[in-house]
Amino acid sequence: MSAPRFAFYMPHLRIGGAERVMANLANHFAERGVAPAMLLDRRDGALVDALAPDIDVIALDAPRTLAALPRLVRVLRALRPQVLLSAITYNSPVAILAALLARQGTRVAVAEHTILSRELGERGWRQRTLLPPVLRLAYRRAAAILCPAGAIADDLAALTGIARERIEVLPNPVIGPDAAMRALRPADDPWFAEAVPVFVAAGRLAPVKDFATLLRGFALLAAVRPARLVLLGDGPLRTELEAEATRLGIADRVRFRGAVADPLPYLARAACVVSTSRYEGFGNVLVEAMACGAPVVSTDCPGGPRTILDGGRLGSLVPVGDHAALAAAMSAMLAERPAADMLRRAAQRYAIDAAGDAYLERLRRLAHAAR
Repeated sequence: MSAPRFAFYMPHLRIGGAERVMANLANHFAERGVAPAMLLDRRDGALVDALAPDIDVIALDAPRTLAALPRLVRVLRALRPQVLLSAITYNSPVAILAALLARQGTRVAVAEHTILSRELGERGWRQRTLLPPVLRLAYRRAAAILCPAGAIADDLAALTGIARERIEVLPNPVIGPDAAMRALRPADDPWFAEAVPVFVAAGRLAPVKDFATLLRGFALLAAVRPARLVLLGDGPLRTELEAEATRLGIADRVRFRGAVADPLPYLARAACVVSTSRYEGFGNVLVEAMACGAPVVSTDCPGGPRTILDGGRLGSLVPVGDHAALAAAMSAMLAERPAADMLRRAAQRYAIDAAGDAYLERLRRLAHAAR
């Protein structure tokens, strides 16, 4: 019996949560002997270079997603994949329509990686009004709807009216077999060689990550004990957040490192990893921290953190936007941290081998049904 033919569809492969998941999946499928074609609106992003050499990257050269439709139809007719996996909200309706127009029997699986109701709340009225009915119509024609956490599935069902039982939960493939080796590499920061505890946060410096609450919480903690904070990532709020650190009198104890090639050496050496998101598509950095044995404090925001931290058993969950509760949880974590081995074991649920095989088995069943 011939191997199933898979294709993945994304706008680009810049570094981001969903993009990294798709790159991990593609490489895992290639290791299992069923390398997918990677279809991109634009050949853009550092993760393109991280793909296995036997993955065929096809750029549609479309300036925006809707313009990719006719080109995607032509590619699907040429490739005739049995299953097409799309993982970005705005691309997925285009993927479904393209498969219908191509008339090759391609079955489309869509993966939703964000709390869509919250994301739309930050968009203009046109997207808030039009996208839910578009998704309702499109996703009813999807062969499978996949989410990495139950909270994301619940939100999608409520927003679109799609029956919740149609939406499946599959864990994100986050932790690679090289994670332990990567964590042993040195962190490029002398603070980690000193005795003062260092908190670490990672993510785009954007409103959804609410690093302003992190700075206010850290300021409360730093007022009563020695501590430092390292932020990994860049974004539009960097200047504003640097000014806030100065205003709070903690600028000499906060370091904005910008984007780093690999966060694991920093997470592994953190006294505690902190996430203050207002909502999370999933929370890959929490999984990465646990895989390094690092304790975690996170907001109990809509999305993946409650699932990842097993309702608070594996780390502290605090209310969104509550800097006093955050400071208290950070201080408590310094006094009594969870066992590192327990955290590492829990993170294995999100190992690329285990989660990637779950995805591969699900898409293989779709491919079999397409024959």
